[in-house]
Amino acid sequence: MSTRFVLQSDSVDFAMLPAFLGAALPIGLLDGAAEARLRLAVHELLTNISRHAYGDVNGAIEIEISPLAEAVQLTVTDSGRPFRGEIAPGPPVHSTTGGYGLSIISEAADDVEYRRRGPVNRWKLVFRSRTGTLS
Repeated sequence: MSTRFVLQSDSVDFAMLPAFLGAALPIGLLDGAAEARLRLAVHELLTNISRHAYGDVNGAIEIEISPLAEAVQLTVTDSGRPFRGEIAPGPPVHSTTGGYGLSIISEAADDVEYRRRGPVNRWKLVFRSRTGTLS
């Protein structure tokens, strides 16, 4: 069963994120290291959406957490400006507009996918289970 949460792109709403993740993540599906990678990646992604997709405009960000057989899929959608760039591991090369956010996301997640459909940005991040079973 998936769990959804909508927050606003201003950083005030980000304070609710740890409680949402704690309640939404399936117990025992990810080990502590994988859960830490997920938390880091979602924080970086939300920061990027807030700064780059919405900028000075406040907007909605929807987060959906879905347990898979041996993984957790995180789907994040927003209606901000489209992402233009590459998703590649490692530090940015000669970046004049950004920092390390996407590099951190691509290193932390096992799979990263981005698509723009109409006015909606959709990010899918998959984090593999280290235990393989639900407790």
